[in-house]
Amino acid sequence: SKSALPSLPRLPTETIQEIATMCDVYGWYKLSLAGREGRNIVANVIKRAYPFHDAVGIFVTDPAAFRAYMSAHGAIIGGLVALQFIRREPLPYGPDNFRQLDFYTGTGHSRPLLKLLLEDGYTFSPAPGQRSNAFEALDAVVAGSAVHGIEIDLVFEKHGENLRVKVSQCVFDEPLPVILDHPHMSR
Repeated sequence: SKSALPSLPRLPTETIQEIATMCDVYGWYKLSLAGREGRNIVANVIKRAYPFHDAVGIFVTDPAAFRAYMSAHGAIIGGLVALQFIRREPLPYGPDNFRQLDFYTGTGHSRPLLKLLLEDGYTFSPAPGQRSNAFEALDAVVAGSAVHGIEIDLVFEKHGENLRVKVSQCVFDEPLPVILDHPHMSR
């Protein structure tokens, strides 16, 4: 027989939301299994606990446009910004005093993000061997040259604000399998 999904206890929604604020990501997952009400409670707690616009607004002028890009192109945020969400606590700057946003896109979906970053005042910081123009560096990707499923990493910096955005274009249209299979995930 099929096991029944958990149901929410008969408590006021506000009480369950307060309890949910104390849960970790696994607790949110379990709560979301309790149907629409559970998913709505988790969505509200996440919006309050970790507002997307506040986190990404550090890096970009228009977080709504950035989120629209992510939605339209199946892009994923990774690195310390994602870890801050999971741990629900701010993390320190990197060793070189930069805040970094790691961003994963599928093949063919990076170009609009590069344009958005350049328009937002970032400069492309090519790695050794990369062309000095971000679009030319992207066009120079050689098929079959991916390492751990990533075709190319492109780094953009705002030096006056110590901000860095790293765009990793993955070999698939959907970057999640590449992220989950990455060697750093097995630590």
